[in-house]
Amino acid sequence: MKSLQDLQNFPFENATAALWVVKKRVQQRQAKYTARWVEVSGEAESDFNLEDQLVSVVTDVVEGQKDELDYDYVCNPDEFCLLKVDAEDTNMPLIIEKMSVPGSECQVSDEKELLNAAGYVIKLQSGDNVLYAFKKTAASWKTSKVKSGRWVIFDGECMIGISQEAVFQIYKSVDFICYDDTVFIADKKSFESAMNYKDSMIDRRDVAITDLEESEVFSSVDSIKEFVGEDMRYLRSISSILDKGFYKEEVFMNRLKAKNEERGWGIQVDDNGKIIPTEDKMADLFKLLNDFRLYSELSHNIYDVPSTQNVG
Repeated sequence: MKSLQDLQNFPFENATAALWVVKKRVQQRQAKYTARWVEVSGEAESDFNLEDQLVSVVTDVVEGQKDELDYDYVCNPDEFCLLKVDAEDTNMPLIIEKMSVPGSECQVSDEKELLNAAGYVIKLQSGDNVLYAFKKTAASWKTSKVKSGRWVIFDGECMIGISQEAVFQIYKSVDFICYDDTVFIADKKSFESAMNYKDSMIDRRDVAITDLEESEVFSSVDSIKEFVGEDMRYLRSISSILDKGFYKEEVFMNRLKAKNEERGWGIQVDDNGKIIPTEDKMADLFKLLNDFRLYSELSHNIYDVPSTQNVG
């Protein structure tokens, strides 16, 4: 996978930009995408060159980053940190495939083809180096309502200039960037929405429930599935539990039950040593299975933390 340094070393100064509008539909929890390109206009001598602006938007986002972390389902980094995930674990290859034939048949020729877009992709290319920066569109792309501000407007076959009479806004930020085999995520919520992660997490919930049942650690898993439902908070949590797999480790689970008794956390255990998942303690149980209850070496307090990063 690429590193943040690799991304920041992208030759932005020589890059050309193309703009693609992406639409999404979901069938049987599988996302299907279409992509159409829009000619970007703007003379080099003009005060506003849209192609240069598109390059600048991506450049500014990348240059402002300070750190990187591997993506996980519960981690929420600050604005100066990018999450990383393998591109093959996302839907970006499906979108890029739709962008692979930039013929006239894939060109936007009518304003209606922009309405209800899921997002747009700024494609930057410099020699053999190519990256794709995705931005989820807001409500202004779903209606013809006129708004004011900084806009790029549709005129014939071109996106041009700045206007206060337009409806299609190009933002000064991007949500995530696909560079080679790596997706760098700046806005996790928008990334998960665009990549249809909720439906993916529902599928992972079912995989996790089956795996939890087969582990024979719990007296029953029916209440766990009912508790999770389709709530994004708990879909994230159970997906993280599945990834970490602590419930499969006998030593970890024995420590969990011992500390539960020692600290009086209230997790019930039956006579066979199996954990009884009760609704009132389910949130606590999820934190424990994620290893989110930690002891401070400094204050000697115990805290529930939002995520864990091993610092040795």
